[in-house]
Amino acid sequence: MTGTPTSMALSKGAGRWQSIFAGVSLVLAVSAYGLAAALPDPEHPLRIGRNGWTGYEPLSVAEEAGALDRRRVAVIDLPATTDVLRALRDGVLDGAALTLDEALTAEAAGVDLVIVAVVDVSMGGDVVMARADLQSLVGARVAFEGKALGAYMVGRFLEERGLALTDVLLVEAPVDRHQHLLQTGEVDAAVTFEPYGTALAREGYVQVFSSWEIPGEIVDVLAVRADASATHAEAVEHLKGAWELGRSGIVSRDAEVLGGIAARQGLAASDVADALDLLEFPSSSESDAMLSENSPLREVAQNLWDWLVLRDVAAPGPLPDIFAPAKGE
Repeated sequence: MTGTPTSMALSKGAGRWQSIFAGVSLVLAVSAYGLAAALPDPEHPLRIGRNGWTGYEPLSVAEEAGALDRRRVAVIDLPATTDVLRALRDGVLDGAALTLDEALTAEAAGVDLVIVAVVDVSMGGDVVMARADLQSLVGARVAFEGKALGAYMVGRFLEERGLALTDVLLVEAPVDRHQHLLQTGEVDAAVTFEPYGTALAREGYVQVFSSWEIPGEIVDVLAVRADASATHAEAVEHLKGAWELGRSGIVSRDAEVLGGIAARQGLAASDVADALDLLEFPSSSESDAMLSENSPLREVAQNLWDWLVLRDVAAPGPLPDIFAPAKGE
């Protein structure tokens, strides 16, 4: 993996990073405190949350194909990852599609999670888009969603460009407001992802950074609360099987599947194909290998964990055992 953060780069602006993450950490801590009273009910479906990220489309494909039994798994769409995380930590959700760093951030705050599958790897699907006439990043106003991935992308973007956090002004805003903020001149650049990146490119904004420059660092997973993984073990396996069916339809570039994605994401079919080319969708066997003890993903997770520790988001200590198929064994 290239572009691994160094301790010197990570230490720049550490105090500001701590304040940026403070709101997220507070929500985590308060929500985690109340989880004991919100144990999953085995009589209810496994409740899985997600945002509109293109990489989570296999669930929609599976739903349309009738492969997802809603009596066993209920997929809940929320507008932003911050909403997904809050619902997960409040016990409203039993699991969620998250980036690996988001899962680690939740774990750091005391939300006991188990990663049950690696679902996609971003190879350019996460981007920083800017005004075409932006002359310098120094002093630029950069919109980002107040979540772990948004902050992580800002940090890696600045590190790769040799800048410090103090060189820009961060503007926290939901990802679905970034286009409006750019159009009104309230920000100069925005950290976003597909399908929003393609929509901004059509409006004339230019890409100044993408996850292609930090290969292997932006990974999406299905994470389930440890208690739910025990009470809904069969539903978790059903979820994984449905995801695999949806993934197969996407990687085969089935025309009907692409048409459905285009309709849901508000993109042209050609734009959908381009967006999907920026993602890798591991098969179920590849996912299992990535979650194994000696997988390179463990190094990715360790680097992400070190990044969180150096920014005082996580307490110093070993990487959480979030990859374990059954915690406590």
